[in-house]
Amino acid sequence: LVCAAYSEVLAMWSAEPSFTVNVTLGTRLPLHPDVPRVIGDFTSSVLLAVQPEDGKTTFKDRTRRLQQQFYRDLSHKLFSGVEMQRELARAHGTAAATMPVVFTSLLGMPYPQADEQSTFPASVGCGISQTPQVYLDHVVYERDGELHFTWDAVEDLFPAGVLVLIVLCANLVGDGLRDALDPDSHKPRRRRAR
Repeated sequence: LVCAAYSEVLAMWSAEPSFTVNVTLGTRLPLHPDVPRVIGDFTSSVLLAVQPEDGKTTFKDRTRRLQQQFYRDLSHKLFSGVEMQRELARAHGTAAATMPVVFTSLLGMPYPQADEQSTFPASVGCGISQTPQVYLDHVVYERDGELHFTWDAVEDLFPAGVLVLIVLCANLVGDGLRDALDPDSHKPRRRRAR
């Protein structure tokens, strides 16, 4: 649902009617009994094809179609988005292989809590994700029952003010989603994107 809302906002600003969202995945495959004890980055990606709609469909219908597309794309997850980009670069050049818009969902993942045993802070004051070839990364996670959104972007690649407008649009879409999911709630339960 959040990825669909993100895609809706991207579609407002995209120069192309069809585009790809690079969706990150945690892929800790059970190839050995000790895999859960291994420390490392098990991030992979799926390239999610976002197709234009006719403008007459509802958000619910568009979300359902995007979810179906995601499941089709996810069925090829053992051939990762990175491998797909390499093949595209080999066949069509580097420009054709660039998939710089990323969606990262950490929903369902435990958020570190501060306690006497933990080395994690009680709250995150500032954070940044710096990944080569990524222009815009929208991250969503849950903490204390609230949705939190962060945006990492290479600001110099966007015209002045566009990122602020994208975040404002996303907040409006998020508010609409919250109201649609819980129309009796008038108290905001999520934080604004930062």
